[in-house]
Amino acid sequence: MSTHLSPIEGGCCDPPSICEMEYVNMGYWKKSNETANVDGKYDKDCDVWQNDERALCYDCQACKLGFVKTLEGKWVRVGTFLVVMSLLLMIFHLLLFVATMWEQQKLT
Repeated sequence: MSTHLSPIEGGCCDPPSICEMEYVNMGYWKKSNETANVDGKYDKDCDVWQNDERALCYDCQACKLGFVKTLEGKWVRVGTFLVVMSLLLMIFHLLLFVATMWEQQKLT
């Protein structure tokens, strides 16, 4: 499949690549009879994968990792925004303080 999927879609809607399932269509993958690939690696997610659209691989570790990765990315953006806004507020308060002190000094 050549389309770009989000981490959640890739982890939950597609079987793990190590399972070497044959792509039939968007909603169906054909399981191979082999439980391990050539290197002898085995992924428990291969057993969890189902072609039922209500199940797919929602209990897979790859799906859970995709969800965490998506949340992590969103929190990084929110954190960056909050830090930038805090810095801007501090700079504006400092400028307001300096302007007020300068104005008071001018009056005396």
